[in-house]
Amino acid sequence: MKKKQSGAGSALTLPLSRREREKPPNPKSKIQNPKSTVHLSNPTKVFWPEEGYTKFDLARFYDMVFPNLKPYVKDRLLSLERCPDGMKGQCFIQKEKPPGMPADTPTKAVKHEKGTTNYVLGGKLETQLALVNLGCIAVHVWGSRAADPRKPDCADADDVRGFADQLGARLSAAYPKELTMEGRIAARKGRVYLDPFRNGFAQTVVSPFCVRHAPGAPVSTPLDWKEVTASLKPADFNLGNFAARLEKTDPWADFFASRQDLKPALKALKNL
Repeated sequence: MKKKQSGAGSALTLPLSRREREKPPNPKSKIQNPKSTVHLSNPTKVFWPEEGYTKFDLARFYDMVFPNLKPYVKDRLLSLERCPDGMKGQCFIQKEKPPGMPADTPTKAVKHEKGTTNYVLGGKLETQLALVNLGCIAVHVWGSRAADPRKPDCADADDVRGFADQLGARLSAAYPKELTMEGRIAARKGRVYLDPFRNGFAQTVVSPFCVRHAPGAPVSTPLDWKEVTASLKPADFNLGNFAARLEKTDPWADFFASRQDLKPALKALKNL
């Protein structure tokens, strides 16, 4: 790791071939382009004042988890949650590829009713770290891939949306004190919001293995059902302790190998 001085201020060079962890890197976690570097401007800028986590800590986190993150973002269009001042400031969602990204950053042009947007595509460590440099804390991914943005790669959109609508209605009716499909935040009154609209065209969700703009720097973490308990807190897995989580077996390791047909589920739901 080298720190450079320039007229524009300090910049930190992060070698992509090197892991700065407390323990030696997993031999399976190889960077395909060991000669590449990413320059971080203002690397000591504090994003989480309570914990003292900096922009460099965020970059180091994504360098560490990228082998786990990559399958969820590869060839997917990204919406960028940019928080230039971390917890001290406001965030905004950017869909267009921002200025300042590497010239070879992969993109996909998608036509919308009001024009064309050039989305950043996930899948390269250099891209992820360059986004961190621009204050991007989390990436929100589409349910489809760049080859066919209007077609989800896991299921038919109409089936998914229909199933989500029906399941959400049944669950919120059965557990009205805990669950709701109410779109207005004020009307939810602390209940969990069941949102079927996440399954529509151009809708996104935060990718697993992303840090969130929230107190404690929680990480969107794949969980086993036995870990989902009443005592579970969002910040139990966070930027500061996630290296230990990576030492354990990933409960979603077969996520993309497991395919399911929603038609039997829809039939069973109608018979409830």
